[in-house]
Amino acid sequence: MSHLTQHVSRIIHRRSQQRRGAIAMLMAVFLPVLLVIIAMAVNIAYMHLARAELRIATDSAARAAGRTLSLTQSTAKARAAAIAAAAKNSVAGQPLRLTSRDVEFGMNSRPSPTSPWLFTANGGIGTVNAVQITGRKTNGSPSNPVSLFFTGVTSRTFFEPVRSSVAMQIDRDIILVVDRSGSMTSAMDRRTRAVVKWHRVRTRQRTRRRTAECISGTKWNALADAVDAFLLALQQTVPDEQVGLASFDHTASRDVEMTFDYTKIHDAMVAHTNNLSAGGTNIPRGLGKGIDQVLNEFNARPYAMKTIIVMTDGVGGNPVNAAKEAFDEHHIMMHSITFGRRANTRLMKRMAEVTGGKHWHANDMTDLVEAYVEIAKDIPTVLTH
Repeated sequence: MSHLTQHVSRIIHRRSQQRRGAIAMLMAVFLPVLLVIIAMAVNIAYMHLARAELRIATDSAARAAGRTLSLTQSTAKARAAAIAAAAKNSVAGQPLRLTSRDVEFGMNSRPSPTSPWLFTANGGIGTVNAVQITGRKTNGSPSNPVSLFFTGVTSRTFFEPVRSSVAMQIDRDIILVVDRSGSMTSAMDRRTRAVVKWHRVRTRQRTRRRTAECISGTKWNALADAVDAFLLALQQTVPDEQVGLASFDHTASRDVEMTFDYTKIHDAMVAHTNNLSAGGTNIPRGLGKGIDQVLNEFNARPYAMKTIIVMTDGVGGNPVNAAKEAFDEHHIMMHSITFGRRANTRLMKRMAEVTGGKHWHANDMTDLVEAYVEIAKDIPTVLTH
């Protein structure tokens, strides 16, 4: 019995040694293969990371160039902004370096609303509505190619990603909502004397109401000049922008429906200059008229960005909830401008913020003009590629 046991033990021991030998051989064969697979996986993951970083850097540069182009209307300044923005972003541990040839200006267009956007470079000569940034990590580029983590695994020791991003200025449908209440007939600032002629008008109900003819020096005169400056600035931008006008005192009116003929806006402001109300201030009513206009199905463009600019010098109602609802349901962006010491700047700033818009406060005519001109030049940009 013991002899049989010893024989069985020898057989088991021999087979165990054979297995260990087989496993050792398998490890010798497959371990290098496993290491190669791991190295390749790390390299591939690093390549994906570098591509993602390159996309972020080129998108950032395109946005910076597009915004600078809209504000300055200068391709040279837009190119400088793109190069500076790219350098602030790292790709594979190094800042992305752009050359002048990596920043191209031209036109973005599409044959139909369902077609993809197509960029055509024109060197900044003629009409420009888009800028294309090409980020390169290649041989011969200032940023150099991306070195792989593990070399020797394949014949390649580096790879050369290239990424293009296009930022385009988009069209806007704009409604100006202006305050025509009695306080707008006061002096625009402490240094200016307001010249106003008051008239009494008999209505159909045989009651009398006062209206003002603003000759000079009033807040309304400053507003009328600021609106003219706004329209002039729009004419100097590339996108096609429709403009409408609504106004309010204690009531509100739709003065001009959205149009490409800016003389209609000017003429309506002149008409108010000669016949301004003595009424109070109801900002929500004015905002409501503006919302109705910018959503007008007969002339509102489905692909244009909808913008409302509300200007007031006083306090009257809370427009914040209406503004937020309009933004949530229709994506209407609203900017606000307050004028003078008595305006509720906190409330109007909040109204703009809930829609992603901006707020300006003007102490005098210069501030008011600058606010309107900045809004005109601050054309929204979107990435299309």
